Amino acid sequence: MRVPVCLIGLVLVGELLVPPLSSAECVDYAGYTHLVGSVDTPDQAICVDVSGHYAYVADNNSGLQVIDISHPETPEVVASLDTPGNAIGVTVSGSYAYVADGGSGLQVIDISNPGQPRIVAHVATVSGAGAVAVSGSRAYVGESRSYPDYTGTLEVIDIANPLSPHALGSVDIPEGVAGVAVMGAYAYVAAGPTGLQVIDVTNPASPQIVGNIAWSSYATDVAVTSNHAYVATGGGIKVVDIASPGNPHLVSEFHTPGYALGISVAGTQAYVAEVRSEYPPKGLFQAIDITNPQVPTIIGSVEVQDDAYSVVLSGDHVYVADNFSGLQAIVVNNLLHPPIAGGVDTPDNATDIAVSGGQAYVADGWSGLQVIDVADPANCRIVGSLDMGYAKSIAASGRYAYVADCEYWPCALRVIDVADPASPQLVGSVQTLLVPGGLAFSGGYVYVAECNGYDPLHSALEVVDVSQPASPRVVGTLNFPGEEYAFDLVLSGNYAYVAAWHGLYVVDIADPLNPVIVSSLADAGYCNGVAVSGTHAYVADGDDWLHVIDIADPENPRVVGSVETVYQPWTVTVSGNYAYLPGVEFQVVNIASPQTPKLIGMAETPGPEGGVVVGDPYVYLADGRSGLKILNVQCGQPSDAPGDEDIAAPTLLRCLPNPNSGRTTIQFAEVKSGMARASIYDATGRLVRRLPGCVLGAGDHDLSWDGRDDDGREVAQGIYLVRVSLRERTETARVVILR
Repeated sequence: MRVPVCLIGLVLVGELLVPPLSSAECVDYAGYTHLVGSVDTPDQAICVDVSGHYAYVADNNSGLQVIDISHPETPEVVASLDTPGNAIGVTVSGSYAYVADGGSGLQVIDISNPGQPRIVAHVATVSGAGAVAVSGSRAYVGESRSYPDYTGTLEVIDIANPLSPHALGSVDIPEGVAGVAVMGAYAYVAAGPTGLQVIDVTNPASPQIVGNIAWSSYATDVAVTSNHAYVATGGGIKVVDIASPGNPHLVSEFHTPGYALGISVAGTQAYVAEVRSEYPPKGLFQAIDITNPQVPTIIGSVEVQDDAYSVVLSGDHVYVADNFSGLQAIVVNNLLHPPIAGGVDTPDNATDIAVSGGQAYVADGWSGLQVIDVADPANCRIVGSLDMGYAKSIAASGRYAYVADCEYWPCALRVIDVADPASPQLVGSVQTLLVPGGLAFSGGYVYVAECNGYDPLHSALEVVDVSQPASPRVVGTLNFPGEEYAFDLVLSGNYAYVAAWHGLYVVDIADPLNPVIVSSLADAGYCNGVAVSGTHAYVADGDDWLHVIDIADPENPRVVGSVETVYQPWTVTVSGNYAYLPGVEFQVVNIASPQTPKLIGMAETPGPEGGVVVGDPYVYLADGRSGLKILNVQCGQPSDAPGDEDIAAPTLLRCLPNPNSGRTTIQFAEVKSGMARASIYDATGRLVRRLPGCVLGAGDHDLSWDGRDDDGREVAQGIYLVRVSLRERTETARVVILR
């Protein structure tokens, strides 16, 4: 029997009985779409298909790469087969992979033993093979001619006996073929500037073009469903009605942020691989909801390292052929991005941050110091500022903020009274020896990691006595050996831990006037940032790693654990069992076991991230040109952390009826009692309604949403995502509202 324990709508009595859910929710970053693993391939990963526990990558000059994806977090190349030509397209059918191999035509490869692929047959095609699709006992090869005519061909090849394939027929295409899809008696060809070509293949010996539709943008790939073709183009996605194949017509077009190169469709979602044109160019994976083909909607996206050429879904992961960066694995169990709790844009470039007493102090480049009220993250506001030159880094304690100002050479450390946040006052300054990289305050002293960015590289640690704020003075200096570049530092006990170009330095500061290097560790790599918690230091390595270093004996530090990150981390901070790494993307690492740190998830923020501070329950980011951004902390235990098997999983979340006209019943089950929290997001990931939390017993349960936002307004027609948090687990379901 289903027990309706929480009925949530615009019922005043319900609102009075159940307290509203606090906005200070934690987030399980593991539950959102993010890159989980990657493996480099020898050349250019151009196309990918998946069968079972293996991905098959057409890797241009290096032929076919067979990759074990049984553990998507650690994909591994298990076999390589150098084909005679340039492997550009691949599709798998049964025990064979069919490779479009450029000038060497179609290669048929036996993959019955994935670890030992072997070419068993080939067909010399009319022109250079670049795309291939298989339907039944036939392969359809898209081909392109080179200079001077650049026309194309669709060739039909009999593969009833894969060991003896032979050409059946072909048809000329006005332009080279970039992508092929087949459904029933028709092949659909993405043919560059001539758009989508529809070809009747009822008679494979004489295929005929029966329809076409073109646009100004270049058609690069195509996927088909029963009544629609989805065409990737330079301008985004075109949705074409093919109910009558001889009369295809455009029903919608959807502009994506980049140049779409590959597309696949599964159920009510289309997956797009593309490249963005801005510098530096990056690949982008897009998930697009096509429940209503007339109104496609982006519901998830992940940036990848290079040019994303091709994408395929397998289980709850998509695999992206990412050019020179190889194969990327992305989990898509929840296509939303983790929500941003709040923030405020600052006038210039936010590079560092400190938080104290409900205020965030931001070093904001040429706009100096910005003081931001963060008591309510959803309504942050700048309450004061001080123009001092170029604010580069910052520390704060009590009524004072300490800012590195680098408008002129030499740089200076500014002491600013922030007792009145609305009117910060400069009270003292002192010149620094070099350019400050990181600041830390302790016991009346500010410790400054500095560097000279010119030849020869030179770095130092300066100790500034700020016990008299109006007259700060340098009282101790330590020069680092050789050519060095200090980026960051953190204090713990009697030691300063300095992140530098050649590794981690441990400096004894028991006597602040005479700091002394007691050890260094080159194994820490190219150190961008450092944090300390207990007997471990955590180093953000610019070569895309987080290293965990045992500092129980500061004079003998040693690396005890490492994890490869997806993006280069620029700095790091630690809170509890988690390390937070800002960079191009914000990444979260589980460090509960220092010997086996694990990347569990990430979030996308608008700008390139700089300094980071954790003040439970929020993470505060200096987000470059986007100013201050505030995210929720990671929940106590991520869904994929060791030990989660002890937490009973809820049954599948359902929304009924679906679609509906505005009132939804959210159904789920739980076997243990606990707090249930539910939130509603629109298709862009924007929070529209936070439902009151309530304590549930074991059993089946219903929640009710009346189709209104937090302000009591009816939400617009469209797709919404319902996210329910139960104990330490979350479930997500999609609901469609039709008005």
